[in-house]
Amino acid sequence: MKLVILPDNITIDVPGPEKLMSVLKKHNILLAEDLCGSGTCGRCKVVVTRGNRSEPTEKEKEVLSEAELSESVRLACDFMITEDTCIFRTNAKNEMKSRSALLESRKINIRNDMDYALVADIGTTNIECGLFVKGRMKPLGTVTAPNPQRLMGPDVISRIAYCSNEIKRRQLSKMVRSCVKNLLEKLVCTNNDSIKGLVLCGNPTMIQLFLDMPVEGLGRYPFTTGYNGNEVLKAGGFIEGFGENVKLYVPPFIGGHLGADALSCLYAALDQPGRKDMFKNDKISQTNTDTGNEAAARKSEKNDRYENMLIVDIGTNAEIILKTGNEFLAASAAAGPAFEGMGLKYGRKFDEDVITGAGIDEDGRIFYQVFGTGRIHGGDNSFGRVKGFTASAALDILCILRKLKLLDRFGTFVRNDKKCAEYDIIDKSFYLSYSNSKINISQGDIRNLQLAKSAVRSGMDTLLSHKEIEAGAIDRIVLAGAFGNNMNLANAVNSGMLYDIPLDRYELIGNGAMLGAAAAALDEDAWREMSVLARRVKHVELGEDRIFTERFVENINL
Repeated sequence: MKLVILPDNITIDVPGPEKLMSVLKKHNILLAEDLCGSGTCGRCKVVVTRGNRSEPTEKEKEVLSEAELSESVRLACDFMITEDTCIFRTNAKNEMKSRSALLESRKINIRNDMDYALVADIGTTNIECGLFVKGRMKPLGTVTAPNPQRLMGPDVISRIAYCSNEIKRRQLSKMVRSCVKNLLEKLVCTNNDSIKGLVLCGNPTMIQLFLDMPVEGLGRYPFTTGYNGNEVLKAGGFIEGFGENVKLYVPPFIGGHLGADALSCLYAALDQPGRKDMFKNDKISQTNTDTGNEAAARKSEKNDRYENMLIVDIGTNAEIILKTGNEFLAASAAAGPAFEGMGLKYGRKFDEDVITGAGIDEDGRIFYQVFGTGRIHGGDNSFGRVKGFTASAALDILCILRKLKLLDRFGTFVRNDKKCAEYDIIDKSFYLSYSNSKINISQGDIRNLQLAKSAVRSGMDTLLSHKEIEAGAIDRIVLAGAFGNNMNLANAVNSGMLYDIPLDRYELIGNGAMLGAAAAALDEDAWREMSVLARRVKHVELGEDRIFTERFVENINL
């Protein structure tokens, strides 16, 4: 059987009856950035233009409108190929628009008299690349794309399981290298002599798959890597376009599932003067003329105040590091993809017509903050354009439902006829609009948010318990990652994910992993300091920790 995919003009041989999504995965064809794979998100729509005129399944009837069904729209995850078939990707129009915009955009101009470094932050869900210049910690520009490996599973364990042989592992390696190459080409010409290095940032599984190294040891306890980073290679050996002298930096791993991203984030979170003082005994950052008084003078007031710090990088895996004086404990909590927008039926990334926040106005009505539109209410006519909501907005909605007593402390929708009529709770789902929108947050979404926030909080609780520290003794909590940088802190506290301490003790640093990694290529002292720092961090394995298990059960409640 032949499968023709338009507008790409790709023809694929299909040996026997098979689900369309399965065929597309085998050939690395991504229909959308985030697919649930269970026939509920509606993001894998295709138009069947020839062949397979079978009746829509029950799932398709539930997700697709009558108009879509009449136009032969089907779901790739539920559609079976049984004969020669031709499909048209429904996202092709928007994709072609974005490609046109890309062709019109200009790459960042770089100067020959300055040193630059590129950072590739390879996340489990998304990949972000940035361009940095020496002397400035903020990136000159960044570009992001979904990690194409998501076709093989949403988390590191599923990717590891997929790598059952060298051929499949090499496939994942090629996918991620190609994605990084495309992103870097959008930023700058990589063969420019001013590019001094490329730094890899990510968890051990992502880094080792990029380097085409075995990852089996990370799929089972005690989660051994067989590789610990802290290596300088040649960038041209992994990505075409780099000159022979461009270095590829792989920062040190901490241990288990804590890799270069966790260490880089920790390095960025430590304030500069205090960080220099921290390494004074290692004779890395001082000259031979330093005296004890000079070293003491460099120790900043900020470092004195922040004797106890928590650094939390929130993503599919939450990296959590506790600093007490000059000692460090670190752990990786499997939060799942909910905080990346996946695992939520209508979860989306920041984009036009996507809800980025929610609240209750002075009249007691729920309002939504929509990117590109502003504040709207559920009954507004403009709600029909809304595509979905970000993970941070989903957390806001969860807190609103709890405040209105539409959710009990266990996260279950409460039956209340008056409330249900007013706020449109139907079939254990809260509908954000009572006009003509199908967008809702379901009981399953609530559960995924509960599991994610419990993993983060329980990881924090465990590290504090190991050091016998109360939450009130924490001087500073540094939050990193896209979710951490955009969430409503008060709602994160109300949900039980973060500690109820003064909000001015929280600091948002954005992509801390990328900021710390950039220093590795632009500052020789930073590269050596990170090597020393990695040896100081003690890894705590949460999967075998009784405290984590107990706290996880307690923290699921709202």
